[in-house]
Amino acid sequence: MTLAELSLQTTNENWTPCILNDAAKIIYKLLSLDSLSIYWNVESEMYYRSSREQILERLKKGVPSMNQELPDYQYIFKPVSASAKLYLNPHAEEELETPKVDCAMEVQSIAVELTKPQYLSMIDLLESIDYMVRNAPYRKYRPDVPLHRNTKQWWKYAGNCILDLHIKRYMQMWSWDHIKSHRQLLKSYKNVYKVKLTQAKLSEENQKQIQDLEKALDVFNIVLARQQAQTEVVRSGQKLS
Repeated sequence: MTLAELSLQTTNENWTPCILNDAAKIIYKLLSLDSLSIYWNVESEMYYRSSREQILERLKKGVPSMNQELPDYQYIFKPVSASAKLYLNPHAEEELETPKVDCAMEVQSIAVELTKPQYLSMIDLLESIDYMVRNAPYRKYRPDVPLHRNTKQWWKYAGNCILDLHIKRYMQMWSWDHIKSHRQLLKSYKNVYKVKLTQAKLSEENQKQIQDLEKALDVFNIVLARQQAQTEVVRSGQKLS
């Protein structure tokens, strides 16, 4: 996305920029939008090998202006410019003669297009992001060496991914210690939520305890514990706050 200019200036009645006069009854504002565009270049040159100064210079040259469009850019939303003249009357409610806000807007023609190479490039980007998200849990195990002549490390990488993130995790999930700990979290959350249901104002300690427990539990278990707490409060004859 590029934008050459976006400005809001105070003007006189002739729409010439000026300093606001406190005695003026009418306020004039001029909004200017210059060359707002969205582009998606396919097979474009990469900038990451250049220095910071060179990158900034290239990016600045890639911003079109009202009088100059860039032929090497493939625009989805072609550069569009617009202006709006705002007429503000702070005393309109007292005078009842003119509107409080009046706006006259002028917009150039708007052109939107998407080529097949751009569409395919977007699909490739989305697929790459999907692969990166899938690979994120395994990234810490990935060896920083090429596959050629380092097969042992890569086989170890594959084994660690399966062992640590699937087998060990599954075994830990169904271990007695984990079940006992999870049950204790549910019980603690149910008890403190019963306090919240029966008291109009909760102490800071209880509020913090609820927040900490909600971070440790998932949505399903939170809803389940809340339903159990509400049922027990109703059965005990206590009034809900």
